Amino acid sequence: MRLIDADALYKDICDSINEMTRLGIAVDRYYLWAKINDALENASTIEPKRKMGKWITQEFGSWAECSECHELYDIPIAYSNFCPNCGADMRGERNED
Repeated sequence: MRLIDADALYKDICDSINEMTRLGIAVDRYYLWAKINDALENASTIEPKRKMGKWITQEFGSWAECSECHELYDIPIAYSNFCPNCGADMRGERNED
């Protein structure tokens, strides 16, 4: 799956159609579908901004808390790379507070 910049894609399609209209070229449905397909194939992608978090060990040592969503998990789950609740990337430093 690719995450695309929908605003940039919309602008690209509109700019192409507006340029053809300005030049007096009729825009037919075949051209429009070809342009949309081409724009989708070449659309700029965006990277999702994933939250970065860390596991915070609780006082009794058998639980850890996600620093982003504050959900508690038992230690085996807590040392996974991502929080099961909010999806935060936990691959950074682990805080053993």
